[in-house]
Amino acid sequence: MNALELLSFPAHASHRGGRHHLFGPENTMYSYRKSVHDCGTQILEIDLYLSKDGHIILHHDPTVRIGNSGNDTNIKNLVLEKIKTVDAAYNFTPDGITFPMRGKGHTIPTLRDVLDEFDSKNDLLFFFDFKDIDAIEPAMLEIESRNLSKRVIFGAVLEEINSKLLSIKNSIPLAADYATMRNIVANYQAGTLNKLQIRHEILGFYLPDDESYKTIINYDLFDAFHSLHKKIALFGPALDRTDVVNYALGAKTDIIFSDRPDVLRSVLDK
Repeated sequence: MNALELLSFPAHASHRGGRHHLFGPENTMYSYRKSVHDCGTQILEIDLYLSKDGHIILHHDPTVRIGNSGNDTNIKNLVLEKIKTVDAAYNFTPDGITFPMRGKGHTIPTLRDVLDEFDSKNDLLFFFDFKDIDAIEPAMLEIESRNLSKRVIFGAVLEEINSKLLSIKNSIPLAADYATMRNIVANYQAGTLNKLQIRHEILGFYLPDDESYKTIINYDLFDAFHSLHKKIALFGPALDRTDVVNYALGAKTDIIFSDRPDVLRSVLDK
C-alpha cells in the first residue's frame, strides 16, 4: 500500500502549506498548522533543501537573507543556526501596507520540525517537492526511521532530480517533472499516448492566474490519463478562485494543491 491508496479523492492539498496574502506565509509552521487544523488538509506540500550541516530545510527559494546585509545567501552554504535567525514571515503582508507577522518568531522550519509535530496524525500525507538533489538521501533516511513510506509522495520539477527519485523511490508515488509532462502531452496530441511507458503515478499541470485554465484542463486528456490509471494534480494561483476549482473538479481532477486551503475546503465541503 502507498500514499495514493490511503487517499480519498478529490484530495485537498496545501501548496507550500498555504501561501496566499489572505492565508499566511508559505512554508511556516503557522500555515502548516492552519492548513491541518482549520482546513482539514489531506496533504502538506513542502519544499526541500539541504543545509551546509545536513539539515533538511523547508523553503521554496534556494537563498535566504541573513540580517540586514541586503545579500541573499544560498541555503546550501548556511548552517541551521544561521537559517533559524531568518524571519520567515518578514515579507508577509495581507494588504500590501502592513506586516503584522514580522518579529513574531516565525522561523524557517526543518523537515524534522514538521514531522515531529504531525507524525502522529496518521491520516495526513506529505508531498516532498525536492528542490535540491542532495536532500534526497537524508530525506529517505528520515522516512525510513519514522516508517513513513506509506504517507509520502515525491515530486521535483527539474528532470535531473526527478530521474534520481524515479530510480530510488520504491513504492512511493512520484509526480512527473516538467519535461516529462511536455513529452506526455505531445504524445497525446500525436495519438501515441498508449504506446508511451509512463513510470510516474501523478501527472500535474500549473494553472496561471488567467483564463487559460479552460484550455489546460482538457476533459478528454484527463480521461485519457485516468484510463492509464494515473492521478491528475493541479496547482497554481488560478485555483484561488472557486469557479476554477469547480471547473477542475468537473474534469475529475484527483489532487488540488491550493495556495488558499481555506477556499479549497469551502468548495469541497459543499
